[in-house]
Amino acid sequence: MRLFYGLPCLGTIALALFLGFIGWYPHNAKADVRPPRNVQKKAAKRKAHKKHSKRRASQRKASRRLWMPTPLPKKQRKILFGSPEDTLTKKACTGRRRVTLKCRDKQHYITTNEFHHEMWYPYIKNRGGGYVGVGTDQNFTLMAWARSRIGWMIDYDPVVVRVNLAHRAFILNSPNRRKYRRYWTRRHEKRSVRFLRKFYKKHPDREGIIEAFLYARLKVNFHYHIIKKRRFGWNFHRMKVDPKRKNLRDKRDFNWMHQESTYQYIRKMFQTHRIRVMKGDLLLSTSIRGIGKAAKKMGIPIRLFYTSNAEEFWKYPKSFRLNFLGLPMDKRSLILRTRFTSKYGNRLDAWIYIIQSGLHFQKMLRNPANNRVDTTMRYRKKVIRGLFTIKVPTPRSYMRHLRTP
Repeated sequence: MRLFYGLPCLGTIALALFLGFIGWYPHNAKADVRPPRNVQKKAAKRKAHKKHSKRRASQRKASRRLWMPTPLPKKQRKILFGSPEDTLTKKACTGRRRVTLKCRDKQHYITTNEFHHEMWYPYIKNRGGGYVGVGTDQNFTLMAWARSRIGWMIDYDPVVVRVNLAHRAFILNSPNRRKYRRYWTRRHEKRSVRFLRKFYKKHPDREGIIEAFLYARLKVNFHYHIIKKRRFGWNFHRMKVDPKRKNLRDKRDFNWMHQESTYQYIRKMFQTHRIRVMKGDLLLSTSIRGIGKAAKKMGIPIRLFYTSNAEEFWKYPKSFRLNFLGLPMDKRSLILRTRFTSKYGNRLDAWIYIIQSGLHFQKMLRNPANNRVDTTMRYRKKVIRGLFTIKVPTPRSYMRHLRTP
């Protein structure tokens, strides 16, 4: 009897051994053995690192094929630096008025206060051609991303023009961005003044450049500190890293000082005499029309024109229309502007970012009814929060490149 009762047990054991030998066994998901969480995290990190390294390798290969500045021929250099400039005689506005047709802003915008220029990166990447822009360091960012062949940095504020000349001197004398930043620190202030006095020895406005540098030094130095912190998700309202925004804004390159390659490109542009710092008012008729004639002689289309938010303060006068209609633009030309308004939805920090086809803007300027920047917004198309396009197709790779909250 004992042998009879033991046979089923022996049969079950034999069946289990046979099924185990052929590799089949009943699967139970709950009883599945999984690696610990720390092991899973390490595996995910290794996978992400491999993807990142492959992406960086492809970027390095692509950067080797990118155009790099070469010395500009003497004939073209004469054309570039030979066009006339505006005479800046506008006084600062008084009272509550900020900017009008006859007066300029009281404040000197010696650094950019727009921290989301990476919104434009997929659109302007490797555009080439000529670049015209107002302001200071944001021009370096946009020129480097677009790989512009020629650059005109203009502004209607003499202090901003002098600060740009100080940037030029320091960039030419600094082999890397770390040494360039030293010129703006308090420790090297006297050394920077001595260098500017020597560099612009024959410049007629040498003392004005030094005075503008001393006025701007502290603000520019703090500005570079801000953009370094903002790159890693620093919230200056709370004075700490915002955990909600850190993952989305980690290593967000929105300024030319974030990458050594962009700094080297701008330095090479200055070394090869491809950037001109000049006085220029969007409403006067000398500088911009001279830029248009020079670009036509050089055979270079104006691919990017950055106006910041200057168009918000006045209607388009006749001189403004003629200035833009005289610029050589093609199908790849773009107008870059920002606006300080929440009329069209949520903003990014304080601004909305707009990108418009250059040919479409010229077409609108030919119609006298389009006399304000608001009329251009009729054709807007929202891409994402804070970004609008006007007659410009959105690249397919846009969402992949964009990393904003």
